Amino acid sequence: MLPGPDLVCACPDCEAIVRVGSLASWNNFGAIQWTDGRLGGETIPTGAAIRRCTSCGRFHWLRDLRELGEIDFFEPNVKPPEAWTKAPFVPTDLPESTWFEALDAGLGRTIAEEIRLRYEAFMAANDELRYRDDGRHRDATRENMKRLDALLARRRGDDLLLRAEILRELGRFAEARRLLEPDRWRVVEVIRVHDVRGTHIEKQEKRGLRKVRDRLLELCGKRDRRVRPVEPRAVEAMLGTQLEAMANLSPRT
Repeated sequence: MLPGPDLVCACPDCEAIVRVGSLASWNNFGAIQWTDGRLGGETIPTGAAIRRCTSCGRFHWLRDLRELGEIDFFEPNVKPPEAWTKAPFVPTDLPESTWFEALDAGLGRTIAEEIRLRYEAFMAANDELRYRDDGRHRDATRENMKRLDALLARRRGDDLLLRAEILRELGRFAEARRLLEPDRWRVVEVIRVHDVRGTHIEKQEKRGLRKVRDRLLELCGKRDRRVRPVEPRAVEAMLGTQLEAMANLSPRT
């Protein structure tokens, strides 16, 4: 990853200054694709779409912050104001509870915004379980998943994969499998690739979707309710690479 300039923004309510980090470049080498849609890895950028102002305490979407300028570390001759350099950074990862607080504060003003907040809360809850073989979702998490599924059900068919994953994690395997039936799946493929330019890219997109679908069907057959890598051995491969790198860095005796 190559860091980009820090954006300096002001709270739209109280004008408190905050810094938002950025990346000039990144790649997905070694990334793990999870069944809930999370793409994780050391080279994958993360960032929350919302923040709670540390001054006035109100929640805002980052897009609603007022941009003041930027701090570019590759231009040492340009000295930013001291207030900018001392401003706090926007957190890149938020726990499930913060997403719930944003919902309670009324930040989900539209259906699309509510879906985004609930989906982020869903993934944040799964983050606690990704590399564990124990643990289970809390009641509040399960209620959020049910509400998210109900909202997605009102939209068109390209949410079938996410809905199937939610239902699978809720233990409603038969319902999840029905969403992945061939007749419904063809609709998903058409919707997801109709705007893709280039036959090769279109085939890659379809192949990736089928891989996720097949993995969800496999997990439903096993009655597995946990979030899992789409590639079953992806986590083992990642850990093996990390252990090998650590061994290469260890002092030799």
